[in-house]
Amino acid sequence: MLCSEVLFLCALKTSYESRMYQLRIECGTDYPDKPPNVWFITRVNMKSVESNGRVSSSLISCEWF
Repeated sequence: MLCSEVLFLCALKTSYESRMYQLRIECGTDYPDKPPNVWFITRVNMKSVESNGRVSSSLISCEWF
């Protein structure tokens, strides 16, 4: 399993300008055939993010190749 923490800087001239989000990404042994698991470490309030920070698997898998 591959595990990484990522610091995501939001684009300039957007409503999210100057914001930073820290995420944890775990890629299983079946990656890239299956999508990774993703969690926000930074606290966020979004419909597609569970209370523990996990990004909804349906959001990731719907566009996964």
